[in-house]
Amino acid sequence: MVSAGFAELERQQRLLATCTRLYQHLSDHIGSLERGLAARSDALRVRRRAFDARTHRALDSLHRREASIDASVSRALDHLHSISAKGSPPAPDPAHAAGAGAAEGLRALCARMDSAAFLGFVVARRKEADALRAEMPAALKLCVDPAKFVMDAVADVFPVDRREARSPADLAWACVLILEAAVPALADPDPDIGPARPLVPRAAR
Repeated sequence: MVSAGFAELERQQRLLATCTRLYQHLSDHIGSLERGLAARSDALRVRRRAFDARTHRALDSLHRREASIDASVSRALDHLHSISAKGSPPAPDPAHAAGAGAAEGLRALCARMDSAAFLGFVVARRKEADALRAEMPAALKLCVDPAKFVMDAVADVFPVDRREARSPADLAWACVLILEAAVPALADPDPDIGPARPLVPRAAR
C-alpha cells in the first residue's frame, strides 16, 4: 500500500515537471513573438516618421517652387507693364540706326524684341565693339524674354547661314558678341565666382 502511494506520488511529480517544462517553453515562445512584434512596430514607426519627414520636405519644396514661379510671372508682368507704360521706342531703320548712339539703338531694339534688326545693328556697328560689349548686357535685360531674343537673333546664322552678307566673318563676330552679352543679362554675377568673363578670349577672335 505504501509502495503504491510512493509510485503515484512519483508519477504526479513527473507529470508536474512535464507541465512546467511545457509552460516554460510556451512562455519563451510567446515572449519571442512579443519581442518580434515590438521590433516590427518600432521599425514601422521609424519608417513612418521618415516618410512623414520626406513628405513635408517635398511639400515645402513644391510650395517654394510655386511661390518662385508666381514671383517670376509677377516680375515679368511688371516688367512688361513698365515697358508699356513708358511707351515702346520706335524701331530704328538702318539709316537712322547708323546715326544713333549704340546704347540707344540697342535698348530700342531690345525693348521691341526686334531680333532681326538687332543682329544687323550689331554687324553695322562692328567698329564700335567696345561700346557694344559694354552696353549690350544692360540692353538685353530690357527684353521680355532675353533668352528667346538672343536665340532668335542668331537663328538665321546657325547652324547654316541663310543671310546675305558681304563678310560672313562679321556675322560670326556679331553672334559671338551677342551670346557673350547674354550671360550677364540672364544671370546675376556670383560674388564667389567673380565678375563675368568673355566666353571667347580676345586673342581667339
